[in-house]
Amino acid sequence: MPDHERLDEGINETDLDLIAALQWSPRAGVRDLAEVLGVSAATVSRRLNRLIDNGHLRVVAQINWSALDEVPPRYVWMSAEPKLVASLAAEVSQLEQTQYVAITTGPSDIFAIVQPRNRADGADLLIETLSGLDGLVSSRTDTVLKSHRTAAEWRLNRLSREQCDRLQGTRVSETVQSATLTEEAWRVARLVRRNGRIGATEVARALDLPQSTAYRVLLGLLDRGIVTPRVEIEPGLIGYPIDALINLTVQLGELTTIAGILSKHPSARSVATVAGTASLTYIGSFRSEQDVERLITDDLASLSGINHIEVSMVQRVLKRYWIRRDGVRLLDDALNFPSVNDAVADPRSVGNLD
Repeated sequence: MPDHERLDEGINETDLDLIAALQWSPRAGVRDLAEVLGVSAATVSRRLNRLIDNGHLRVVAQINWSALDEVPPRYVWMSAEPKLVASLAAEVSQLEQTQYVAITTGPSDIFAIVQPRNRADGADLLIETLSGLDGLVSSRTDTVLKSHRTAAEWRLNRLSREQCDRLQGTRVSETVQSATLTEEAWRVARLVRRNGRIGATEVARALDLPQSTAYRVLLGLLDRGIVTPRVEIEPGLIGYPIDALINLTVQLGELTTIAGILSKHPSARSVATVAGTASLTYIGSFRSEQDVERLITDDLASLSGINHIEVSMVQRVLKRYWIRRDGVRLLDDALNFPSVNDAVADPRSVGNLD
C-alpha cells in the first residue's frame, strides 16, 4: 500500500519525495531539489512552504556537543505516580534543558533527554529540579559517553542512488572537528540551530554583521561539522508511528562492533554508548510493532556479545529536539533552546541557496 494511503494531513508522494531529499541534503536549494525530483521549482517551494506553515516540518540544526567539549546529554528514566504520569511529562517538557520527552511503557513511565548548560547545571537539574516535580517516584540517569548515530541521519529510503549523487554537492560536511567558538560564532550557530536553511545574507541582517563575515563564519561552522542541519518531522506523519527505546548490556569487547552494526540499521534514530546500567541505548522508528519484534528476534538475536536487553515503547512524544509536539504537528511557540535569545529568521527562507 502506498505511503500516502496510510497518512492523513494531506501528505502525498511529492511531499514524501521532498522530505526524503531534504533529509539527505537539508540545505539544498529549491532549484536543485526540483531538478532532482523532476518537478518544478514552484512546486517545491509551494509544497515546502505548506509543510512548514502546517507545522509538519522544520529544518533546524544540531550543535554537536562532542566537537565543542560541551557537557554531554543525559538520558533520564522516570517512574511516576500513575495518575500523574501525563502531568509530570508535560512539566518535564517545559524545562528548557529537555530536548526530548516521551511517555513510555516498560520499566519506566517517562523518558527524557536533557542537555545541561554546564556541569553544575546538570547536577542542579537532576538533584533539585527534577526531584522536586510533583508525581515523580524515582528516576535513573545515564550519561552519554559517545554518540554513534543521531536523528539527523534517520531518513526515508525513497531516493535512488543517482538522485543522492546529484544532491551530493549540496550536502554539508559529515566530519566533526573539535573547535572553540568565538562569541560571534556562537551567535551564528544559535541562529542556524533554529533555521538550518538560513543563508549568509539573512545571518548578516539578523545579527548586524558584514555579509562577508557572516558567510565566513557560517561556512566554517558547516564545514567543520559544528552544526549539522536536520529535518524535524514526526516519523508518524510519514509512515513510522512506532518508536522503541532499547537498552542493551553487552560484552565490553563487542561494544564498538555492536554499536556500529546498530547504527546502520534503517530504523535507528539514535545509538549511544552510555554510562549507567546499560552499555548502549538504541532509539528507533518503525512502521509497526512487528518490525520491532523482527529487530529483536532477527537482528539483535544474531549478534554475539549481547547479554541483556530492556525494551520500552513510546506511547506519546511531547517534545523532540527541543520542539514540543501536538500529535504530528510541531508547535511554533516551543522552539526554545537553552540560553538562546538571538533573532530568528523566517524558517521558510532558503537564503542564497537557490
